[in-house]
Amino acid sequence: NYTWNFGDGNVSYEQNPTHKYADDGIYTVTLTVTDNDGATNSTSRDISVYVFVLINKTKSGVENTINASEINTKVTLNTTRPINVTIGNYTHNPIGNISIPTVGFYIDISVEDEDAVKWPINITIYYTSEDLNESGLAEDNLLGIYYWDENKDTWCLYNETGVNTTDVVLEDKQYAGYCWANAYKGQLSPKVIGGDNPPNKPSKPSGPSSGYTGTTYTFSTSTTDPEGDQIKYGWDWNGDGNVDEWTGFNNSGVTVSRSHSWSSAGTYTIKVIAQDSKGKNSSWSDPATITISKKSTGGGGGWTPSPPAENHPPSAPSKPSGPTSGYVNQSYYYSTSSTDPDGDLLRYIFDWGDGTTTEISDLKPSGETVTSSHSWSQPGTYQIKVKAIDIQNAESNWSEPLTVTISSPTAQNLPVAIFSAPDSAVVNQTITLDASQSRDPDGNIANYTWQFGDGSTAYGVIVTHSYSEPGNYTITLTVIDNDGLSNSTSKQIEIQPDSDSDGWSDQEEQTYGTDPYNASSYPQDTDKDRLPDTVDPDDDNDGLIDTLEQEIGSPQDSANEYAEPVIDGKTTYLVDTDNDSIYDIFYDPETSTKTNVEQNEEGKYLIDSDGDGEWDYIYDPVAGSIIPKEEEIPPSYEPSTITLLIVAAILIVAFVGIVFYLKRKS
Repeated sequence: NYTWNFGDGNVSYEQNPTHKYADDGIYTVTLTVTDNDGATNSTSRDISVYVFVLINKTKSGVENTINASEINTKVTLNTTRPINVTIGNYTHNPIGNISIPTVGFYIDISVEDEDAVKWPINITIYYTSEDLNESGLAEDNLLGIYYWDENKDTWCLYNETGVNTTDVVLEDKQYAGYCWANAYKGQLSPKVIGGDNPPNKPSKPSGPSSGYTGTTYTFSTSTTDPEGDQIKYGWDWNGDGNVDEWTGFNNSGVTVSRSHSWSSAGTYTIKVIAQDSKGKNSSWSDPATITISKKSTGGGGGWTPSPPAENHPPSAPSKPSGPTSGYVNQSYYYSTSSTDPDGDLLRYIFDWGDGTTTEISDLKPSGETVTSSHSWSQPGTYQIKVKAIDIQNAESNWSEPLTVTISSPTAQNLPVAIFSAPDSAVVNQTITLDASQSRDPDGNIANYTWQFGDGSTAYGVIVTHSYSEPGNYTITLTVIDNDGLSNSTSKQIEIQPDSDSDGWSDQEEQTYGTDPYNASSYPQDTDKDRLPDTVDPDDDNDGLIDTLEQEIGSPQDSANEYAEPVIDGKTTYLVDTDNDSIYDIFYDPETSTKTNVEQNEEGKYLIDSDGDGEWDYIYDPVAGSIIPKEEEIPPSYEPSTITLLIVAAILIVAFVGIVFYLKRKS
């Protein structure tokens, strides 16, 4: 089972789903997989969603002006240069001439006049070729125009919101775009979304609020980066605004922890700043405080401060759950959880029984399930156990161990990769690849991964692909079974050039006598079997060759039913030319005689074989037989109901007469 949570309230259970977000923002996508043993594992990734509307081509180093004819419009841009927004001087227009000074900055221009509908807004963008390269976008992807949809209560791209497309115009003149959205009262929100945005403000550090000198205490925080860059954290342990120590880089959104001790009593402010891999700093987090008291033995009349609340170690984690058997060099996932009596955050250590351990240093809330993976390089029996450690560094007991048996795979365990694919195709031709014949001797195939040799990858049993460049490519299918074992197979495919993009390779067009450089000159192929009609004698594959269908008047591009009655030793044809399951044409290829036929009440066909207007033969489609008309046997009639009644009446009268006669005689 595959369960996708897209972070916007939508869920999918497909292996390779597609999804569209209704609004921009940062969403956490979570995939949870469940195998045939019922074991599960999850992974998450943050994605930033932006929507662009294409504008006409622009040039680096010059300014571009977008005129949006509706104030209820949000414009998003991708540049590291200042952006000037000028509102035109019209009757109901808001007032503003605003510069966006830096990446990621928003401005809102409120509109109060509900009657105001069409204010021209000029947005001037300055950017350089460096900005363009850093954004990773094409020039005509630098700007998107949105408007606020009051009914949907969200920002919408103007040509995807049900607005009549006739009301939306893009003009090449001075690169001006006009958005006619029938809304009022809103805001204009330009935002620079590309380039290098700094990380978001880290969360307030979590940890104890009191302690003793010389004792180490652990604090945690996290944040995200708009572009998903890795982040390191700078810790200020005394609130002076300077970083005292940096962590290493961590993935965006991961919770990180750091420990510190103070040598002097006092109250200290703890703050954190984040820096992404491009050197951009966030703002400082909200401060946390800790009160540190001096330790004392209590002797000589010294004062002993009240100790902090007693800390209790976490409970022993649950017995790890996961596969109890597997194969060497395959990763398997195991899960557990623990609770902390004080509700502290927890980290975990997995002992894999082979002399190695894995520490889950990301702090997790008490009671939350954690998962880690491991592979063993040697066959054998291993015991997995886990312990938990709270933020005060109090350790739990080891969990009950889980026994896992690891063995070496054999040929009887490995899945078999098989797929079908064409040997050749042309540039931009969609080809289908089918791996449905692949199999797993001792289970089922859980994953199909395709590599097309051009840097592209796809997943699924049956996939399609097209190549944008000619050449020889190696297609590789890798299948993974429910035990995690994999196997691969490859095939070569030749992609031929198609200079005029008409679907036929240059070589094919030269072979069949058409112009490979003229898109309107290409072989006609009615039945799409890549055999042109000029060399394919039966284009619709109905068994009637094209020349014969042309003589009969039967369509050559759709299959027709026909019969081949033999008259005087020669083959003739009865053809259903209009596909109504009734033969309507008789054709004698020897004499080129073509006449209409007629179906009688018995479903047989009357044939005029010489075109003289007289029926000459009768064809029985059930028996597949044909006889001359004069040999037709008159139909034998079954007694009708009336006939039976008349006979019965005669018999009754005769019986009554006989009875009357006998009575008189006696």
